[in-house]
Amino acid sequence: MRKILLAMSFVLTTIYASDITITTGEESGNYFKMGHNIAKLIGTKNVISSKGSIMNFDRLMSGKATIAIAQKDAFLYYIEKHKEAKSKIEVLGDLGKECVYIVAKKGGKVDSDADLQNKGVKIATGRLGSGSKITYEYMSKLEKGFAKATVIEEGGMKAISKVLSGEVDASMYMLTPSTENKIIKTVVNNDDLFFIPVKDWDLNDKFKGKPIYSFEKMVTKKGFFDDKVKTICTTASVFAINSLEDKIMDRLADAVINKRKTIMGK
Repeated sequence: MRKILLAMSFVLTTIYASDITITTGEESGNYFKMGHNIAKLIGTKNVISSKGSIMNFDRLMSGKATIAIAQKDAFLYYIEKHKEAKSKIEVLGDLGKECVYIVAKKGGKVDSDADLQNKGVKIATGRLGSGSKITYEYMSKLEKGFAKATVIEEGGMKAISKVLSGEVDASMYMLTPSTENKIIKTVVNNDDLFFIPVKDWDLNDKFKGKPIYSFEKMVTKKGFFDDKVKTICTTASVFAINSLEDKIMDRLADAVINKRKTIMGK
């Protein structure tokens, strides 16, 4: 009888876990891979791609997903516009850094982050709802000067081509720091492009006593003396709807705390 009850308990847990849906990022990106790693750890197979952090939070609130991977600054942006989300969405923990990389053309209008605070400057920040666009909007809230630039909803390699052609003055990306990243390698290997430093101290805002952004020096090219750029970073974090069953929530928290490297594929 005890064996039968244990078997029934296992089946019920498995069925319950199978109802969990993890919303992530683009299928070619790190969030999607991390979502699958989380799924293996907590016992579910439902992982869906997403167009960005805002879509992920919308899915949590609508019941289309129960767990999300998203940027921490995007959550703060979201709860300002959707007050009810603050009491319904839990932050389970941080996975790794997501940093701002702003690309400009040498000899162009933009040489520093201060130049982005000039009217007439155009910056491509990614499509609506993307992490990079949300981050730029949040940066503009903390430092009003950034709002003076004209925002173009373009991202990826296409945005870099527009920087090179002069159609836009800069393009911004939120990237997991890696010298193997395609965007980073493209800029490093092109003599006409460079990363501008991001160091405006007004971006040093806090949430629950901790800075939203950390000021970092990120390696863009390894060598005897590494090439680095000063910038700001937030975190890729795991979120869950707080109505999630306690045992599953605990299992998820355990995975984020103790198996972070496994989730990140390290």
